[in-house]
Amino acid sequence: MGKILISLFSLGGIAFVFGLILSILDKRLKVEEDRKVEEVLSLLPGINCGACGFKGCRDFAQAVVKENNIFGGCIPGGEEVNKKLAKVLGIKERSFSSKKVVVLCSAEEGEKYSSFEYRGPETCFLANISLANIDCRYGCLGFGDCVEVCPTQALKVEKGRVYVDYKKCIGCGKCVEVCPRGVLKLIDKEDKVYVGCNNREKGVSTKKVCSKGCIGCGLCTKLIRNSPFYLEEGLAKIDYSKLKSISSEEVVKVIEKCPVKAIKLLQEK
Repeated sequence: MGKILISLFSLGGIAFVFGLILSILDKRLKVEEDRKVEEVLSLLPGINCGACGFKGCRDFAQAVVKENNIFGGCIPGGEEVNKKLAKVLGIKERSFSSKKVVVLCSAEEGEKYSSFEYRGPETCFLANISLANIDCRYGCLGFGDCVEVCPTQALKVEKGRVYVDYKKCIGCGKCVEVCPRGVLKLIDKEDKVYVGCNNREKGVSTKKVCSKGCIGCGLCTKLIRNSPFYLEEGLAKIDYSKLKSISSEEVVKVIEKCPVKAIKLLQEK
């Protein structure tokens, strides 16, 4: 009986000691992890935009420390913040493309036509369901659903058209997600050029609903050799993989020759 008690006490003592050690180690490791999370968090902009794929900056910071990985990086923080994050984690730096949003509709009020007066709820989502507000089925409805979700107030609606303040735009893509007509698109900011139209109807039909719409003339595809511009469903589009081999002078030439000025430069001021 005595031997059994001694064995039980011995096992209990060993378990207690191991438990105590694990508890101390857990506390120390937790403190170190918390400190690193706070260090990562201090580098982030703190706007909780969700562009990284996490709910907010703290969730991102915790995942970064836990996985020792910066995933897709902090988009609003840009290259500078991502380099600092890599340094804190002790991992190799890598480049991330910086995105900017462009508006694939350049028409203001009076340039996109409406054959009736719309009196429904002033949201793009509901107006799109009723096919209301403007005759163009592809154009910007101008009620500003995108403005409401922008975490940095980079968007505004003036004269029925969305404008982007590129000093504020972080390329998070929230506006792209809520636009019911696909008028907003993310591109690499280095690409600089885009087609400011979304109408995929024939030129004659486009002209009936908008004076700024692409008429599918194809001039942009012919002006320069190995042109990055091409037509799809009567709408000019850009092969961005080819754009890098075209000089800025050639791009400007195409922009100037577009008869409806549908090809635009992304201009950061």
